[in-house]
Amino acid sequence: MTDTTTLATTDDLAKAAPFRWRLANRPDVRFGHAAGGVAGILAAAAIVGFVVEVTDDDATLPGVGFNLLLIAVALAAGFFLRGPVRSAGVAAIAIAIPQVWLFAIAGDGNAVERGDYRIILLLSVAAYLLFYLLTWTRGRALLLGLALLFGASWIVFEVTSQNAPFAVQVAGEAQSGRADNPAAVLGGRDDKTTETAIADLVIAVGLLGAGVVLDRRRRAGAATPCLLVGGFYGVSAALTFGLDANNVYATGAFVAVAGLVIGLAGSLGRRRGTSWIGSIVLLGGVVAVVAKGTGDAASGSNNAGVFGGFALAGAAVLLAAGIMVARALSEPVDGGEPFTPKPPKPAPEPVPEPVTVGAPGDAASDTTAAEPAAPITWAPPSAPPESAPSESAAAPEPPPAPAAAAPPEPVDAAPVAEEPTTAPGDDETPPAPAE
Repeated sequence: MTDTTTLATTDDLAKAAPFRWRLANRPDVRFGHAAGGVAGILAAAAIVGFVVEVTDDDATLPGVGFNLLLIAVALAAGFFLRGPVRSAGVAAIAIAIPQVWLFAIAGDGNAVERGDYRIILLLSVAAYLLFYLLTWTRGRALLLGLALLFGASWIVFEVTSQNAPFAVQVAGEAQSGRADNPAAVLGGRDDKTTETAIADLVIAVGLLGAGVVLDRRRRAGAATPCLLVGGFYGVSAALTFGLDANNVYATGAFVAVAGLVIGLAGSLGRRRGTSWIGSIVLLGGVVAVVAKGTGDAASGSNNAGVFGGFALAGAAVLLAAGIMVARALSEPVDGGEPFTPKPPKPAPEPVPEPVTVGAPGDAASDTTAAEPAAPITWAPPSAPPESAPSESAAAPEPPPAPAAAAPPEPVDAAPVAEEPTTAPGDDETPPAPAE
């Protein structure tokens, strides 16, 4: 089996920290690892069956003991084996943590009160964060996502004074056959519907915004659980606001806005899955509006035609929204498929202006030429063009040395007598100076 942690880049391996790698990367989970996770979930479910089998009245001790044993076995297996075994261990730990606190607090069979739910939620959040930061399970997005989900459930539980957390309400309504009552599932108490919607909205905006920021900082592994939990609470907020408004059109509009926000968060983070989830939620809101509009406007046999008109209008709105978002966020064209853009059309050549030949008033001045000759100008004769300098003439030649000239004659000077050419002692005497 291929371990996904071996897909890290050189820079990530240099950090020598799997936790930091999981903050920045989303593991490439394939079928084998996913099957291991499902096996871990079934193992946690088997523990519940064993607890029920050995329990007479009080399930506290066997429930806590068996679940702690499952956590210990999962940790030990993950220390020595990698691959799908670790996936199974993470899934088993994720399910066993709340089961430990549930059996420890409510295993005696007595009624569970609000305070008991509060303790279960908070202890589960603490345990998830502990395993997210320690041992070989550190950095696993599943544990961080569950910590965020339980923490958000606790916030809504406290703000709206719910009798039980959201998940427990859904399970209770489904068991009693009243799951078709949205007020009981989403709003909790009837007088706290608005508060529930506002709390869901604040949680959704905070988690979606945190996911976008983490994606921008290249922390895709930590951003994934934020976006998933934030998207879930965004849809919950839209449905609760629609329930509070008691209007199908308003509900559809709220759901469509929630889908738009989820899709934008996915597009800003360059996430395909989140973008598709947002588009599906957006489609659900538009379909709700189209169905309600069709039911209000249709009469008799015109039902199909009215539906077609509403659906076509909704399609136009969705297409316009998609085009605007794609241009605003510079999304890849056709998913980044390579293509050759069409060359631009050549610009037309400028038409030359007609040139008048001759002096004004002459007959030739009235004639024009489509392509005029070069303008007639007067210029003094120019020197012949210089030829390209040769290698011998690359350097400038020094000016010729002046020819030897006779020394200049003295001006206004007395004539100088010539020196005798005979040596001293000769018989000839020097001539007398001229008078």
